[in-house]
This record gives sequence, C-alpha cells and structure tokens, in this order.
Amino acid sequence: MRIELEGKESVNKKGETTLKGDASIYGERKENTSLKDLHGREKWEFFKQYYLKLTIIVILAAAVVIYVLVTMLTPKPETVLRVAVANNPLSQELVNKLNTEVTELLVEEEGKQDILIDTNYYLEDSNGMYTLMKLSTLIGAQDLDAMILPYEVFKQQLSGGSLLPVKNVLSASDMVSLKQYLINEIPVEEDLATGEKTTLPADDYGLDFNAYLVSQGYIADEIPTRYVLCIVGNTRHPESCAKFIRYLYK
Repeated sequence: MRIELEGKESVNKKGETTLKGDASIYGERKENTSLKDLHGREKWEFFKQYYLKLTIIVILAAAVVIYVLVTMLTPKPETVLRVAVANNPLSQELVNKLNTEVTELLVEEEGKQDILIDTNYYLEDSNGMYTLMKLSTLIGAQDLDAMILPYEVFKQQLSGGSLLPVKNVLSASDMVSLKQYLINEIPVEEDLATGEKTTLPADDYGLDFNAYLVSQGYIADEIPTRYVLCIVGNTRHPESCAKFIRYLYK
C-alpha cells in the first residue's frame, strides 16, 4: 500500500518514505552532470551550452597572441635598393619589368632581402609639399638610395646638398662607358638659416634617365619633361646603386 503525500514524497505500507522521480534531488543531479556521463548528441548540447563560447574566446585570444609574436619576432626583409620616382613617367608594364629584373639582379636571399621602386611621389598636385617632406625624411633616415626626378627638382635637391657624385659609386671604367649619359652640374648650396650660398666644384651628379626611357621604346618628344637619375648622398647601398645604373644603361 502506498500513501501519497504533498510534494515529492510518498509512504509505502512498511512506513518507508520514498521520493518521486521528479523530486528536486534528481534535478540537482542533472545540473551536476559531467560531459563523461553523457552520450552522443547530449555531449554536443552540453558542450555547446557550457563550453563553446569560452573555447572560441580562448582560440581567438591565442590566435591574436601568436600573430603579434610572429609579427614582432620575424625579421623584416632588408631593402637592398630603394628608389623614389617623382611624377612617374614609367608605364605599369615597365615598373613590373624593373621590379622583376632588379630583384633578380640584387636579391641574394629571397625572403630576407627585397628591392623597392616606389612611383608614388607626385609633386604637381596639392600634395607636392608633403612629397618633398617625405623625401627629405627618407633621406635623413638613410632609407632612400636613389631618386628619379624631374630636372628642376633634381636641381633643388642638389642645392640642398643631398646628392652624391655618381663617381662615388661607379668605377673609372663605368664613368668612361657612361660618359654620354652623365649630367654635370655646379652645385650651389644654400644655408636655409642664413641664406648664404656656397658654390661647389662641378661634378657629375646624375644620369640622363630619358635616355633609358628611349631605349625602352619611348618617343623622346613625348616624354613630358627631362628626368634625372641621381644617388642619395648617404645611401647605405652604394654597390646596389652601381649595379642598378649598369643594368639601366647596359
């Protein structure tokens, strides 16, 4: 005989109290269930409810940490030649050709070295002053090796004392073979603080870049202005500059 009591308990004929199947103690047991106690789809539902969000957060955090560490600890390639091209006269096809062939010429360890021929320097628009400041900053930081400039801008850089005579990177035999391309100038340097001008001895400070363009099929009269290839005075890569010059005028 079983007597039902209010709530979750009942008394059998022996006087023993028993719990119904939905008593709160069973509910507590379900809440304390561990993943190993479940099977099949129950495991996935349990994991999704209690652990999925935490797992995703941990994975994302680990990915961010790994990315930061790899970025910080992986050495950047050494740029063995950086050339700035102002008011770019080069077609994209020729830029691609230069990048490919000069890389093959100068890069000895792929992944550890690279070259950069940067054509994003425009002097004729509203950003002209910013472009000149950027060039000056790169020169001051020794992050620039050579420049291809319109002649008037070349003269400005020359008066600022930022250019190197090409004989400082080329051999005597190179100077003889390249004689027809050399641009001889008399630098007049100006002290910006005092306005005092100093005339320096004439020397070959550049090479006729239009001659290179004509050798690549450009029509001389259609080249918008006179361009000069010049070497930055504090270049870190004089040998790369010399090889670049020989490559252009071979």
